[in-house]
Amino acid sequence: MDLANILVRLIQYGALLPLFGLAALALYAPGGKARSAHKTLTVVLAAVGLAAAIASLLMLAAMMSGDPAGALDPATLKAAVLDTAAGRAGLLRVMSLVLLVGLTTLGGPISRLIYSGAALASLAWAGHAAGGEGWSGAVHLTADILHLWAAGIWLGALVAFCALIAGPRSDGPFMAEALAAFSGVGSAVVAVLIATGLVNLQPLVVWAPWPQLTTGPWGWLLLVKLALFVVMLGLAAANRFVLTPRLRAARGGVVALRRSLALETGLAFAIAVLVSVLGTLTPPAMA
Repeated sequence: MDLANILVRLIQYGALLPLFGLAALALYAPGGKARSAHKTLTVVLAAVGLAAAIASLLMLAAMMSGDPAGALDPATLKAAVLDTAAGRAGLLRVMSLVLLVGLTTLGGPISRLIYSGAALASLAWAGHAAGGEGWSGAVHLTADILHLWAAGIWLGALVAFCALIAGPRSDGPFMAEALAAFSGVGSAVVAVLIATGLVNLQPLVVWAPWPQLTTGPWGWLLLVKLALFVVMLGLAAANRFVLTPRLRAARGGVVALRRSLALETGLAFAIAVLVSVLGTLTPPAMA
C-alpha cells in the first residue's frame, strides 16, 4: 500500500504541477502565443491527474477500512470522501479536473487557471500541512498551497520551454523572448518557494539546539531535495544571465540551452519524486 500511495502521489504531482504552470503561462507568455497552445497537453495532464485523483480516493477508503476491498464498499467510500479533510480535498480535485477537461476547448485561460489551481491546491490536504490546528495550522496550509502554485508555475514553464526548443520555433531570438518573459515571474516564484518552504519547515523540524535533519529518512530526503533545488537555481541563473544574452546576440547557445532546460526539468521531476515519498514519512517534530 505504501508503494502504491507513493506512486499515486507522484502521478498527481507530475500531472497537476505542470498543468497549473501551463495555464499560468498563457497569461504572461510573449504576445499571448500560449493562449491557444498546449491544449492537447492540458487535456492529457488533466486526464492523468483525474485518474490518479480517483485512485487516491479509493486508496483512502481502503486504508480507512483496513482492507483493499473497502475501496469498493459504497458506505466506506462515502465516509472516506465526505467525512475526512483529505477526502473532501480529493473530491474537489476530481471535480476541478472534470471541469477542466470539459472546458479546455471552450473555456479561456482564466477558467483553466482557476480549475487547475484548485486541483493543485487540494494536494496540500494530502501532506503534513493538513495536520496542523488553529492559526498555525492555517498558516502552514496556506504556505503549502502557495508553495505548490509557485512550483507549478516553474515546472509548467520548463515543460513549455522544452517543447519550444525541441520544435520548429527553436531559433535564438524567439527563445530569448520567451525566457525574458519568464525572468520576472521566475524571480517571484523563487522568492515564494524559499519563503513558503521556510514556513512549512517550522512545525516539522526540531530546531533546538540546531535543526535536526539527519536523525531519520525524512530529514535525509529533505536535504537531497534542497540540494537539487540549489542546483536548479544555478541552472536557472545560467539560463537567464549567460545563455539568454547569447541567444539575443545570435551567438549560438541553443544546444547548451536545450541541455540545461532538459536537466533542470529532470531535476524538477526528481524533486516531485522526493516530495511524494516525504509525504508518507514522519518528520522529526511529529515522531
